[in-house]
Amino acid sequence: MAVSLTTQDIAFLAVAERIQLSFLSETVNHSGEISRILAKIVKALPHTPFQAVGFNFVWALPAKDKSQFTEINRRFFLSKENPIAHDFASEDCRFGSYFSKDIPMGRLRLEIRPISQTGTEGLQLAFNFNRELQEGDSGERISEFLGKWADASGIANGMRNAIGGGWTQS
Repeated sequence: MAVSLTTQDIAFLAVAERIQLSFLSETVNHSGEISRILAKIVKALPHTPFQAVGFNFVWALPAKDKSQFTEINRRFFLSKENPIAHDFASEDCRFGSYFSKDIPMGRLRLEIRPISQTGTEGLQLAFNFNRELQEGDSGERISEFLGKWADASGIANGMRNAIGGGWTQS
């Protein structure tokens, strides 16, 4: 069974293996909605064997200068010392990258991909903050993670701004 609800601000999905809350508006109080919806569900269902908890952030960054897209994309993501760099030397090549590391709240993954939207090339940044849960982890441990939304958002925004500083349109 699945439950799916959508408002102008959020999309909520609950299936047997997952509860998902997506934000459709930048103006919604993200931390407040997480507490109001997800934290209450976790507290109401302490017997549920949750396996993981996480946050996802996805942004599209349009290229600042379309004529220099290939050069900038190559400089950001393909070292000249890379043994296959010569195989990807043409103007139609596009590059991305995958990053992953442990952080205090769990595991951070960042996947960067080249994209083309409505004739504009750019990058898609997909951040995933994840904590695997062990059998017997309490709802408090999940609620503690959910309370770190602002921390995760700050990390992701900081990286987005660092990349965007040399990349995106003003």
